[in-house]
Amino acid sequence: MAKTKKSVDELKWRKTELQRLRREKLKNNPDAYEREKQKERERYHRRKSQNKIKTIKQLTPRQQRIKKKIWRNSSKRYREKQKEKQRSIDQYINENTPPSTPEPGPSQLQVVVLPSRQSRVGRKIVKKNRAKVHRDNQKLKSHLMKAEAKARKYKNRYFRLKNKIKRNSPMTKVNTLLKGHVVSAEVKKKLLFHEALVSQISTNYSNLPKKKSTQKYFRDVLTGKILKKYKCMGELNFMSYKVKRSRRYNKTTALKNIQALRLRVQDFLEKDINSKLCPGKKDTVTRHKLIKQKRLLNKTLIQLYDDFRKENAIFLSYSTFCKLKPFWIVHPNVNRRDTCLCTVCENGELLIRRLKILNIINENCLDKVCKSMCCPEDMLEKCLSRLCNKCNKKELEITAYNPDDVSFYEKWVSKTVDVNIKGYIKRCKKTIKEQIQCTKRNIVDELNKQIPNLFKHISNRNHQYKAIDYIKKYITDNSAVIHVDFSENFACKYANEIQSMHFGGSRQQLSLHTVVFYYQNKEDGIIVSESLCTVSESLRHDPVAILVHLQPVFDVISLRVPNLSILHFVSDGPSTQYRNCKMFYIIGSRIKNNFQNLRSITWNYTERGHGKGAPDGVGGVIKRIADRLVAMGQDIENIDKFLELIKGMVKNISLIKVSQEQIDNNLSLPSNIQPFKGTLQAHQVTWSQEKPHILQIRRLTCNECTTNKNCDHYHIGEYKIPLQLDPESFHVSNQEDECNLGSPSNIYEDRKINGILFVYSLLL
Repeated sequence: MAKTKKSVDELKWRKTELQRLRREKLKNNPDAYEREKQKERERYHRRKSQNKIKTIKQLTPRQQRIKKKIWRNSSKRYREKQKEKQRSIDQYINENTPPSTPEPGPSQLQVVVLPSRQSRVGRKIVKKNRAKVHRDNQKLKSHLMKAEAKARKYKNRYFRLKNKIKRNSPMTKVNTLLKGHVVSAEVKKKLLFHEALVSQISTNYSNLPKKKSTQKYFRDVLTGKILKKYKCMGELNFMSYKVKRSRRYNKTTALKNIQALRLRVQDFLEKDINSKLCPGKKDTVTRHKLIKQKRLLNKTLIQLYDDFRKENAIFLSYSTFCKLKPFWIVHPNVNRRDTCLCTVCENGELLIRRLKILNIINENCLDKVCKSMCCPEDMLEKCLSRLCNKCNKKELEITAYNPDDVSFYEKWVSKTVDVNIKGYIKRCKKTIKEQIQCTKRNIVDELNKQIPNLFKHISNRNHQYKAIDYIKKYITDNSAVIHVDFSENFACKYANEIQSMHFGGSRQQLSLHTVVFYYQNKEDGIIVSESLCTVSESLRHDPVAILVHLQPVFDVISLRVPNLSILHFVSDGPSTQYRNCKMFYIIGSRIKNNFQNLRSITWNYTERGHGKGAPDGVGGVIKRIADRLVAMGQDIENIDKFLELIKGMVKNISLIKVSQEQIDNNLSLPSNIQPFKGTLQAHQVTWSQEKPHILQIRRLTCNECTTNKNCDHYHIGEYKIPLQLDPESFHVSNQEDECNLGSPSNIYEDRKINGILFVYSLLL
């Protein structure tokens, strides 16, 4: 049977049906449907780039009108189709829905009339137009304000220029000055002579040849001490202005690079003697997304400006000095209490401020008292030690007062007080600010009594700051400087805590030992610094714990400086941590074992109460980031979580974990360590490979004398490192024992070592 030929309509219908089935199949397969849409999008963009598809803007005006007409017709058909569909649905619902219940009365029925679609569209257009009008109004207001400001500026400039050009005669100036006043003819004649003389001098000065020598001679003839004494130099302002301008230009051109001057001011202000670093995690200053640890000025900017001028042979105005001050170096805020003050300095300041209030002395701070009793050039160490022949007999100037008048002064003291704790009386040591009632004579006597100790304290502080800065500045390729300090323990926190956790004793604390070490870069010879922080669950801060915390630091330094031969340490001087006989033993017998070529070690202590430095800033950054993470919902409940979160947040600080077992199981110290008399006076301890069993103890840091001999300037004594004799305190490692006892040759060379000790060491 022959096939019947299908009509064109049947073929179209068949093709449409196949397309519909294909689309339904695609929609049922999400992956294939997404690939098909991506393919169509690519085809559309390809045809559009080939100009096969044109946008409405690319058509001619006639084509645009035709296209818009097609759009309107299509939208009209679509809306009619939607309305027809909705009518059919409503008809079907009405025909197949049973009768509804009786409608409630007007009081029970609340009719809500919704706005139509056209109304909603209209309201949107109205809001859009109102917003546009408001924006245009604000722009016009801004332009109007700028135009008015510019008009005022040019108006004022015009009047100033007009007044400047206007030249009154001397008689006119006198009449203007005396307007409304009745004076004698003689006074008027004197005023007229003054104005005429000033006008004549100004005219002669402007007619001088443009030679600096001639103008300078003319100025020297007219100016002098008498005019300065009676404050009449302002009458010659037409010359003083040019003097000021020429002097500023000639001296500031000596330093062309303003960035170099900015760095010099920054280095000067960042010295520990001029400003102190804030150790707190909240003590930061942010500007232009740059976060810096805050530093507080130790003096006023005027005093620092004078010190800068003495130290640097550069002309710099006070206003420029203030502008070049870094933004993170700020004045201490009186509204924020300072918790890192030195006891000696603060007690001295309290005495001096009290005497100033009583009008007994003219100085109001400790620094001014020192300057008044020392040489006017500078407060040298010799002057502060009262060894200078010029100023050792200077005394504090005291005005007349009644010695028997009763007054008071304040003083920080530590007292043992009885405290009632749960019904039991316990004696506790507390530090309080005590108010001492006495006569004015007693206050003056107390200040005179404290002045020697104050001067010695300030001298030690200044000397240590300068000596440590010198060590950091002149680091060689075989030396390094390690600045260490314990940060305040970090208390682990949860993002949300119950009351018993917040107020109880369940919170775990972590010990942070921060280190900043400096070394010379091999490639360019520039001194660079690296920051490390060792974290431990152990809260021990004794010398054994310090040695364990320093072990990872030694490993890093060995990689950075393979040929290390000179090692400098910098720290504060608490007697329970860094400055004691056990630490002296570790310096002389343990640190050298971590380096092969080490020849000398120096440990430098800052003056008590003045030990804030770069490690405090490292601790502040870490604790601040940890608190920020807790505030964002992270829980820091132990040391592992602390390290996991912080390591991903800090880039320039290496965090290393030190377990409690490493500290508890570390090699114990020998039991025969003897204390050194004068430990609290020591500010430098040196060890040398030439005398491995002897430490040189010095009152202050000396950069002139070598480490293997007695210092000619600050020598206190020698500390002999004891040999480890207690068998229970020996480690199982033979290598450690050799380091403790030394080689037989060294024992033979030391005459003070008993032969029995040598035999005992050989047996071991």
